[in-house]
Amino acid sequence: MGSFVEVFSKLFNEFRKDKIQLIFFFVWAVVTLAWPTISGMGFGEPDNWDYPRQIAPALGIVVAGGAMTVIFALVIAKHRENGDWSKVGHLPYFLGIGSFYGVLSIIMAIYTALVGTLSGRALVNYLLIILLATICAMLIGTIIGLLSKDSKTALTASYPVGLALVLLFKFRNGVPAFQMINPIRPFIDWFYMERANYMLVEVRIGDFAIDVLFMLGNIAVLLILLVVICKIKSSTHTK
Repeated sequence: MGSFVEVFSKLFNEFRKDKIQLIFFFVWAVVTLAWPTISGMGFGEPDNWDYPRQIAPALGIVVAGGAMTVIFALVIAKHRENGDWSKVGHLPYFLGIGSFYGVLSIIMAIYTALVGTLSGRALVNYLLIILLATICAMLIGTIIGLLSKDSKTALTASYPVGLALVLLFKFRNGVPAFQMINPIRPFIDWFYMERANYMLVEVRIGDFAIDVLFMLGNIAVLLILLVVICKIKSSTHTK
């Protein structure tokens, strides 16, 4: 891997052969379609949602902003194991992996939005939410992958982190998916998954400029942390 295009191409070829990732995205697509149907049958308190089939867009944020952390951690750890990490500069590598999974996430976001009856401005707003959440998940997963000894360690570390991110997300406005999280919500109001929740509630209006700033703040902090880790890893490798 020597350039952005080569990184993107290699990731695409790896994706086609990776059964874990293929199953992950297939299950995501199936559940996205099935869950609103099940909810509409009376399960999951559908009357508490802010708009019809909101559970589908909520699921998209949960997966893109939480579960995707595991995928990124495994990919990064795998590339470090097989030496791909050292064959390309950090910038083209991150541009390549970010673009590839960014495209995948946007495709899934469009599909999810259509299932969730979002269109027009609401669709554009939702794509923004998914993109920002995916970037945060990518950065967290990348950091875990870089700090992990191997793929097995990356999975062990990223799984509970991804699960925690999922549990921190509130699906409905005023109806928490997990009551146990209520006491800590005032302390995580700045966190990107909490802000993504606020944005989902306002997705049809798009009145979430402050939420976007908080999300960008999360990305900035994670980027700084990633740069520091990369420099430490590079200096350690050259010694």
